[in-house]
Amino acid sequence: MKAANVDHILKAVGRMHIPRTINRRRLREDIEWAGSLWDTLNELDSRGLWSGRVHRLKDIEMAARRLRSLLSNDTAWLQQVIGQQFPLGEGAMRGKRRDPAPSLRGLVVGLARLARITNRARGQTKPEAPLRQDKSAAEWLIGTHLPEIFEQHFQQQARIARPRSHHGEKEITGKANSPYIRFAEAVLNELGIKSTHGGPYSRETILKVFQQTRSGAKPRRKPSSEEGAACLP
Repeated sequence: MKAANVDHILKAVGRMHIPRTINRRRLREDIEWAGSLWDTLNELDSRGLWSGRVHRLKDIEMAARRLRSLLSNDTAWLQQVIGQQFPLGEGAMRGKRRDPAPSLRGLVVGLARLARITNRARGQTKPEAPLRQDKSAAEWLIGTHLPEIFEQHFQQQARIARPRSHHGEKEITGKANSPYIRFAEAVLNELGIKSTHGGPYSRETILKVFQQTRSGAKPRRKPSSEEGAACLP
């Protein structure tokens, strides 16, 4: 997670919206706390992340078994062509330093252990996220936590808006823009938080997420009975 540049965030909000008593250090700490919360929520709530970890454990196990099998056949020849480049035992001297590599036999034994450990870990690791949430990490951050930080430090309510303008007799709805929207956009950019599409959060997306969270709309999903009903506040 990137460190937040408070000056960039304050500039985005606008000078006229910054209280003279604002504490930059505390604002930075609160923003970085929000970034840590984002990481935690994503890890606890990402099915793809945990499913990928289970697949990686399987890949490690299969690779360890495959390499152990290759090193266990024709061992006399392998010892002659590659074994001499390995130490005779763990911690043997190599020049003036201890060699951190194991012996060739030690490597084979280690691969067998690695295969057993990853097999056991794979059986103990579920592919589902351990704590599914009724809201996404973006909804928690943009709709709940960042508004609290904004209101505390800028001493005004977090609001969203699309300022309107007139073109002759026609009223035109403008683009999403408000001190809070600019604050949230700058914070997300400073923390390096990307949308699900891999790009930065746009002001329109921030407005929509804020509206959805604050309107009390139906949660995006419900935890299953197997996942449990526990949710972070």
